Amino acid sequence: MFWSKRKLIETPSFSNLMSSKRFDLIMQFIHFDRNENTDSSHPQPKLKRIWTVLNYLQKKFSEVYTPEQDIGIDESLLLYKGRLSWTQYLPLKRARFGIKLFMLCESHSGYVWSIIIYVGKGTDVSEENKECSFSTQVVLTLSKPLLNKGYCLTMDNYYNSPDLGEMLLKSKTDFFGTLRPNRKDLPKELKTEKLKKGDLLAYQRATQQRSCPRHSRNLNHAELDHYQLPPLCILQKSNTHCLIP
Repeated sequence: MFWSKRKLIETPSFSNLMSSKRFDLIMQFIHFDRNENTDSSHPQPKLKRIWTVLNYLQKKFSEVYTPEQDIGIDESLLLYKGRLSWTQYLPLKRARFGIKLFMLCESHSGYVWSIIIYVGKGTDVSEENKECSFSTQVVLTLSKPLLNKGYCLTMDNYYNSPDLGEMLLKSKTDFFGTLRPNRKDLPKELKTEKLKKGDLLAYQRATQQRSCPRHSRNLNHAELDHYQLPPLCILQKSNTHCLIP
């Protein structure tokens, strides 16, 4: 596709750099480490063959671009059907089978600013928060260089929790996203209250607001106290408007 001559999908920059045959040969024989190199003390033994290249890319991702205020963290699945002990099956992802990646991206452009490869036990997350859940460690590891700089982080219910929210707000980082009702330190009413369609139940502690609309999942919303912003009007999927002061 990248070397196609069709006018609608042609991308000359690829063919100007190298031919498609050269690219195929590189992909067939690419190798990042010598087979005889065995380092039992390597910090990431499962990734040691690509560790040098991975660290280089990580460094360049964060050096060449500074993301805008709105950022997001989510997992992605790299299609792979080979023999690896940490391949994942995620039926909701397009690839379904492959290597799971945790990524911090800029919301506007989708630029990948930081990445963690999931390898099961021993995944490269910060040891500063060992007492926290794995999902919290992932968020704090990916966002560490951007904390205390006024960013706004979006995440789904796999990561979001009241404890993580407290840590982010203390680090001057706003956040919002869906929230699982079985998380600790949530009001019991959010789990037991029966709401009619269109009703909204909301609780607030400090700057964290938790709301439960009848037609969707629980939503954890942090008010943007660091900025004087006008009211924000959001058009929801149901074509209803939600005004956030």
